[in-house]
Amino acid sequence: MIELFVTSLWMPIAFQCLISKKVGRTRRAVCLLACSMIMMISVLLTDSSSEFLLVADLLAMAVVLYKGIRCTKFELLYIPLVYIEIALVSNGINLLLEKCMNISTEQVFEYPYVWYSYSMTTLMVLLVSCLLNIGIRWTKKLLDNRYKKASIILISGNILLCTIVFLVNIGATRINNFPDEVEATNLIILCVYTILLIIITVIVLKVFHDKENMEQEHQQYNNLIEYSRQIEEMYTNLRAFKHDYVNILTSMSGYMESKDYEGLEEYFHENILSASEKISRDDYRLNLLKNIKDSALKGLISSKLIYANENGLDVFIDIIEEIDHIAMKTIDISRIMGIFLDNAIEAALETEEKEIKFNMVKEEKHVAIILMNSFQDYKVPISKMEQEGYSTKGKNRGIGLSNVKTILSKYDNVYKMTGKENGYFVQKLEIMNEAE
Repeated sequence: MIELFVTSLWMPIAFQCLISKKVGRTRRAVCLLACSMIMMISVLLTDSSSEFLLVADLLAMAVVLYKGIRCTKFELLYIPLVYIEIALVSNGINLLLEKCMNISTEQVFEYPYVWYSYSMTTLMVLLVSCLLNIGIRWTKKLLDNRYKKASIILISGNILLCTIVFLVNIGATRINNFPDEVEATNLIILCVYTILLIIITVIVLKVFHDKENMEQEHQQYNNLIEYSRQIEEMYTNLRAFKHDYVNILTSMSGYMESKDYEGLEEYFHENILSASEKISRDDYRLNLLKNIKDSALKGLISSKLIYANENGLDVFIDIIEEIDHIAMKTIDISRIMGIFLDNAIEAALETEEKEIKFNMVKEEKHVAIILMNSFQDYKVPISKMEQEGYSTKGKNRGIGLSNVKTILSKYDNVYKMTGKENGYFVQKLEIMNEAE
C-alpha cells in the first residue's frame, strides 16, 4: 500500500509544477489528492494493467481538474503530457537500475531496489516537471499570435498521438510479454520519438511566431510610410500657401487702397480665415505627436488618428512631455494601440458626438496612455468584451481585446484599466519603468 501510495503521488507532483494557480491551496490540494486516489483505486480494482482503464483514469482526472481547479482547456493537455513524462521517467529509472546494478526486471520491484527506484523516480519527476514548466511558459509566448488556434491544434494532436503510441506500446509489451532487451529498445525508440516530436513542434511554433513578427514589422513599416506621406502632403500644402501668400497680400492691399473695408472683411472670411483654419486643423498632426520619440509607434498612432479625423471624428490629442522610453517591446505596444484605436474609431463613428481623446503622460515612475471615445452603451460587462470571439458586430470578430489580454500577460510592469466614464469608453495603460 505504501508503494502504491508513492506511485500515485507522481501525477499530482507533476500537476502541481505545471498548473497555474487559480484557486486556494486547500481546494488545489484536495483536487490533486483526488487524482491520486483515482490512480490508487483503479490499480486496486484490477489484477493487471489495462490500457482502457488508464484512459478512463485520465478522463476522470480531466473532469476533476477542470471542475475543481478550473483548468483551462489547454491545461487539460497536461494530463496525457504528465502520463508520458512519468512513463518515460519510471521506465528509464528502472532500466538504469537494471544495467548499473546488474539485476533483473523482477528484482527492481523487490526490496531494497524498489525504494531506490521510487525515490529516484520521484526526484526525477519533480525535476522534469520544473523543466516542463519553463518550456510551457516559453511555448505560451510563442502562441501569442494570429496562428494560436492552429498552434494549439498542432500541440494537442502531437500530445494525443504520442499518448496513443505509448498506450499501444505498453499494451503490446504486456500482451506479448516481450523480453527485457526488446522492452529497453522500445523505451529508447519512444524517447527519441518524443524528443523529435517536441523539436518539430517547437520549430513550427517558432515559424508561426516569426511570421507574425514579420507581418507586424511590415505593418509598422507601412505606418511609417503613411506618416511620411502625410508629412509630405502637409509640406506641399504649406508651400502652395506660401506661394499664394504674396498674391493674398496684394489683393488685401487693393481693398485697403480703395478703402473697401466691407469687401476686405468678406474677402478675409472667405479666403484667408478658411485657409488658416485648415492649416491649424492639419498642423495638429505634427505638433501634438512630435513628442512620441518611437518612430514606429508614432507612425501607427498618427495614421490611425488622422484617419479618424478624415472620417469626421473630433480628435483631441494631449501629449505635453516627450515620451522617449516605454518599457515594452515596440511590436507589443504597437499591437495593443492598434487594437485600441481601431475599436475606438469604430465605436465613435456610430455615435452622434463622434469624439476620440488620446492622452500620453510621462510620470516619474511610469508612462500612462489614456484613450477615450464616445460609444453606444450596449450594457455589456467589460469582462465579456475581453472574451475571445465576442463582438457586438457578430460572430468571430471579437478577437482584439482578448489578444490584448494575452499580450499583457507577458508583462508584470503593465496595468490595464477599462471602464465607462461620463459617456466615454476608457482604455488606460500604466507602464511602469523597468527599474521599478
